[in-house]
Amino acid sequence: PSGAPSGAPSGAPSGVPPPPLPPPSPPPPNPPPPMPPPAPLPPAPQPPFPSPSPPPPPPAPPPPPVPSPPPPLPPPPPPSPPPSLLQPLPQPSPLSSPPPPTAPPTLSPPAPPEAPTEARPPPTPPPPPPSPPLLPLSDFLDQAWPFDRPVVDTPIAPMPAGPLPPPSPPAAIATAAQVEEAASTLVSILGAQGDIDEDTAQVVTNLVSNLIGAQSDSLADITTLQGSPAESVAEDEASEAADAIARAVMQLAAAAAVGSGNELVELQSANLNLTTEAREPLELSARPVVCNTADEPVEVQMPASILQAAPGADALLPVSVVLYTTATSLHSTAGSIDGRTSSNRSLSQSVSFSLMQGGVELSISGAAQPINISVPYRPVLINADGEAPCVGTPANATAAALCPSTVECYFWNATLAEWSREGCTTLAGPEGGYTCSCDHLTEFVIFEFPRTVADLFATLPKFNGISERAVQCTLDPRRSWW
Repeated sequence: PSGAPSGAPSGAPSGVPPPPLPPPSPPPPNPPPPMPPPAPLPPAPQPPFPSPSPPPPPPAPPPPPVPSPPPPLPPPPPPSPPPSLLQPLPQPSPLSSPPPPTAPPTLSPPAPPEAPTEARPPPTPPPPPPSPPLLPLSDFLDQAWPFDRPVVDTPIAPMPAGPLPPPSPPAAIATAAQVEEAASTLVSILGAQGDIDEDTAQVVTNLVSNLIGAQSDSLADITTLQGSPAESVAEDEASEAADAIARAVMQLAAAAAVGSGNELVELQSANLNLTTEAREPLELSARPVVCNTADEPVEVQMPASILQAAPGADALLPVSVVLYTTATSLHSTAGSIDGRTSSNRSLSQSVSFSLMQGGVELSISGAAQPINISVPYRPVLINADGEAPCVGTPANATAAALCPSTVECYFWNATLAEWSREGCTTLAGPEGGYTCSCDHLTEFVIFEFPRTVADLFATLPKFNGISERAVQCTLDPRRSWW
């Protein structure tokens, strides 16, 4: 090149010495060729990228392993019982060989299908609300009761010939319902109190006497409802009232006996007379039990073996005897009685006899020897010739035709809710009364049935199927041609 250095700018003024330049750096080993001034400097060259190498070939698969012969299997073990359902099954180790196969368990025969379960009973209804607290006995006795009725102290007279006007059905039903409520409340109060003295026992006796009088009025009203829709309702109410009165009398006897130290107790009123005392079992047959009434005393003679007819009785514990009479029966005497529908019958006062032990009434039935209960009664259906009635059921139609009436002993069958003669025989008493000789204990009455032609026709099936023509022939032999 010419004398000017290559790095001085062009067009510098001449005559001025240039500043000293630093020493030049050593030239690069391969200096690039000079670029002409007008052309811009080209970009520095980039190193070329290496060309991609081809992917390596995939490795060859390893040769398959040569299988080795399996070791010989041991003999199978004997069958073992199936594992219990409550014990965990053994888990095989992941590195150990699988356990040898075992024999399958013996399958038991399938169980028979279960019987269909019974239908569940309906849910138990909630208990009734608690009853109000009981009144003290003195407050209960001081209440004004609607049973202030005339007392009944004579046997029921024959019903009048003409029909009675029927009372209002609600009145007849309401009377029996009131009697049942009062008697049931009295039973609860006496049971809670336990014992009463003699004076209180007499006041209670008077109240029960009034209940019996109201019950008699209710029964008289029911007889006029025969055939009406209210008859069955009234009879049900009267039956419940009669049962409640009987329970009240027994509770009265028990409370009075405890209050007296189990000594003899005698209570009397217009409609109720009661006798109770405690006896040793061996003394039950030593003497009769006596209860005084307005007519004549009632007596009960027990056999020595009476406790053998009482299931559950203890032959070593004392026994309380309870004998009471009511002026009229507590149960209905209307309608048909033993197939006889006569409305002209008459009946005696009611006699009830019971035995109690430990405060529980004993059930007496099927006694080997009879129990004799005297029932005061005077016949009222004597014919014009003054002939006395026949005692007991006549043997045949001929004997029945000769009787102006028949007097028979009946008892109240509580199971059938009707009067029955089963197990009883009617006997004539030594002094004109009558005796019910029976093998059980309950409520007894004497019925007197008139003996008319109509009554004989009503009872024909009882006389061995005798025909109406035969009865007419017996009554009047002159009609034997008929």
